[in-house]
This record gives sequence, C-alpha cells and structure tokens, in this order.
Amino acid sequence: MWLVWTGLALAQNPTAEQRRLQDELLKHAQRNGWPAVEKVYQKILALDVPSPSRDHLLGAQAAMQDGDILLAWHRLRRITEPSQQDPEVWSTYDESQALLEGIESRYGLISIFVREGKLPALARPEMPFSQEERDAITWVREHLRTQRGYRGVLPVGSYSIDGHHFNVEADWTHWKVVVVGDPSTEDEEEAVVLDPSVPEPLDEPELLDKPGARELSNEPRAAPGEGQATASGGGGP
Repeated sequence: MWLVWTGLALAQNPTAEQRRLQDELLKHAQRNGWPAVEKVYQKILALDVPSPSRDHLLGAQAAMQDGDILLAWHRLRRITEPSQQDPEVWSTYDESQALLEGIESRYGLISIFVREGKLPALARPEMPFSQEERDAITWVREHLRTQRGYRGVLPVGSYSIDGHHFNVEADWTHWKVVVVGDPSTEDEEEAVVLDPSVPEPLDEPELLDKPGARELSNEPRAAPGEGQATASGGGGP
C-alpha cells in the first residue's frame, strides 16, 4: 500500500521527484558513474517537465562516454541561452556550447548500409588520439556488425569497409551516404531511405531518449533522433 501511495504522490508532484533525481544525477556524475547517470537522466526525461541545463549537460556527457556522439549533440542542443545572470548557469551554458562546437568541428554526418555478401567491418588506417573519438568509432562498428547499417556521425577522417574507401568531413548540412556492395532490386529501398536529403534526424528528433529506443536508433530504416526537445536555460525548476 505504501508503494501505491508513493507512486500517487510522485504523479501529483513531479517537481519533488525531479529534485530527488537531480541530486542522484549529480552524485553519480561526481563519481564518474556514467551508466548510472544515463539511467537517472532517462528517469528525469520520463517526468515530462522542463529540465535545467545541468541535467542535459550531464546527459550529453553520459552519451559521449558511451560513444553515442549524435545523441550527445541532441542533448546539448536542448540547452538554451540563460535568461538569468546566475554565474553557475552561464558556466553550464558556456561548457555546453564549447562541447557543441567541438563535436561539430571534429565529426561529420554519415549514413552507411552494407549489402549482403560484404563484411560490415569499419576500418580506419590511423585511429584518432582522442579516447572519445575512439569510443565513437567503436559505437559505429558495433552497429554495423549487428545491423549492417548506421546513421549518425563519425570522427573526421578516412575509412574503409570491405575495400570500399570513403572520407568523413566536418559537414553538418549534408549526409554522406556510403552503400557498400553491388546494387540489387531488394536493396533499392534501403538506398532510398539513406538519401542524404532527408533532414528529420537533425531537425525533428523523435526516436531516442524513450524506453528501449536506443537499441533501435541506428537501424538502416530508422533515422536517429530524440524524444523530449523541451529545455530550460535556468539553473533549476
């Protein structure tokens, strides 16, 4: 019975639960417990109330630790310019903008589809020095291995997949499409879906940051995005 009443109380006062989760979020971040930060951030989003900038910054850092740079980019873009003169709030905003600029200068949009008969193994002759970029490449490799397709970002550089060579540039206005293997009738639909003119993954994020969505986010037929776009530039509710 106590659990029922607790659930009812949280439903009637989501702000109190949000504050409790924010304290937990910060505690995990201070301990570098990024998987726990990710879980708590998801719970905060599920409350469906405006969140302060710090929550989104920590959520972005958790995604970056996991190698999911496009997800981090989406979360950073939820942070708006503060309307108050709180130095801590402005510090969070400035840090988020620096991270955004760094991502946009070091990564580029990429859509990859590997046809049957080709090995979906991403190779890079010279791996980047940054551990963050190495983790991002590992993230993409895993999606290619399990799904034969990926739509998101890669660090700027030269890559190859089963003898097919391509370069990634710091371009956030056009998707670079890489289709590996000989065309066939049954694959034409996938090639159309991966057309770089499709803007939805950047302009209308709708799929990620929902329960179970991250596992499906980078399938060749699904454009990655996020669910909750509402952000608050303030330091707290």
